[in-house]
Amino acid sequence: MVPGITTSTRKDGSKRKHRYYVCGAFHNKGSKVCRANSTKAYTAEDAVIERIIALLDNDIVFTRTIDAINNQSVQSNIQRKNELEQLEEQLLEINSLEEKYMEAFEQNLFPISILQERLQKVSNQKLT
Repeated sequence: MVPGITTSTRKDGSKRKHRYYVCGAFHNKGSKVCRANSTKAYTAEDAVIERIIALLDNDIVFTRTIDAINNQSVQSNIQRKNELEQLEEQLLEINSLEEKYMEAFEQNLFPISILQERLQKVSNQKLT
């Protein structure tokens, strides 16, 4: 849901603003994708506030919700940390391979054309 606002002019010349929420797909892509499904902003905001108050009043549900959010956050951090460790290991392997190719170049063990191909492959691996 995305917010929307319309302004209408009354008979006396004053302006009236009407706030509402509308389906995001309708707002961005039009009526071919979705119906407007608009709702008055005050009604929606009051309903959200009532739900928040109900959540805060019920200690058990509130505690469970916070614990679930914290657990999800911890799991996400652990997953990201593992991914980072794997990427660091791959980077170390690629750097050591690059160093070996440079040493081979310095000792003239490979022709330059083969060395260039292999170094290009290593640099492409670094980018991905």
